[in-house]
Amino acid sequence: GYWQVGSSHLLTEQPKTEVESQQQTDMVKLVDKLAKRLEKQPDDIKGWRMLARSYAFMERYEDAVNVYDKLLVLVGNQDAELLTDFAQILALQNEGELAGKATELLKSALKIDPNNQKGLWLSGFAASERGELQLALEHWQKLLTQLPADDKQTRPMLEAYIGEAQQK
Repeated sequence: GYWQVGSSHLLTEQPKTEVESQQQTDMVKLVDKLAKRLEKQPDDIKGWRMLARSYAFMERYEDAVNVYDKLLVLVGNQDAELLTDFAQILALQNEGELAGKATELLKSALKIDPNNQKGLWLSGFAASERGELQLALEHWQKLLTQLPADDKQTRPMLEAYIGEAQQK
């Protein structure tokens, strides 16, 4: 699931050095400080986005989901990037599964921006999970046309997923 939603770095846990542990402590303090500031400035959309992303980075998915819910109230559902980020966090919280609310967020994001790369990527996985391989192929093939020919990371992976879906 982590590989599918673009967070493969979460698959392996590396031992932390003292410096990394201190950096993590410092980050927690900064994030807590930001959360307290936002209580006093509840209309700070940039601040809420930063807080949501920080919680996600820290793997505090429940907190991130709560902040994204708040952002949807503030911003509405007209921001494709916000919707796809929220869907990704819901998937990470749900062991990589892109069902329910995550799928609805992705559908909304692609209505706003039909070429949203993260939306196409994740929507392909959501469709594949539901057994809708033709729809998954449509999303992934549309994404493939947007990637540079010399992309050596995403393109081969995407081509492999397309090949597997075509074989099925």
